[in-house]
Amino acid sequence: MNTLNDTQIDITPELRASRSVLIILGVLQILFGMIALSVPWIVSDAVAKVVAILFIIAGFVQFFQALHSHFGSKMKCAVGILVSILYVAAGVFLLLHPAKAIIALTLIVGWFFTAKGIILMIEALRTKSTKGWMMFNAAVTLILGLMILIDIQGGSIWIIGVLVGINFIITGWTALLLGMSISKN
Repeated sequence: MNTLNDTQIDITPELRASRSVLIILGVLQILFGMIALSVPWIVSDAVAKVVAILFIIAGFVQFFQALHSHFGSKMKCAVGILVSILYVAAGVFLLLHPAKAIIALTLIVGWFFTAKGIILMIEALRTKSTKGWMMFNAAVTLILGLMILIDIQGGSIWIIGVLVGINFIITGWTALLLGMSISKN
């Protein structure tokens, strides 16, 4: 079995053939991440607009699904149409008020990190072997969540962009290192 640096990843011919693609995409993602970190408020705005557009698209899909589903009552059809109107209205509202969309997304991220930190802390207390690292992860996650929630007005404009940038950089490094660790043979 041909493995990648003593891990359990099989080097298939397909993976070997995608070596250069992984390296190129990794470098591009790192560059995009650096750009995102340099203008996080623009990235936050773009993410909010994408979410708004997805709401609108989901609304139209829901509308056509409600009209063309033949397995329900007229009441189910009416409810489906009402839900589709809510989706579209929410999407239009978010498009017209991107600052409020950014604040809403930031609130969700802040509460998610806070809840995740608490859950990880409880799990760390129940674990014996890796308690230190789990507790560290839990504490950092909880602190990040609370920092986001405490500074929601000031931080909301940039936090989503920073998280997207960091994700691009980490994903890019992963792809780059994976590509570079695959031999050309």
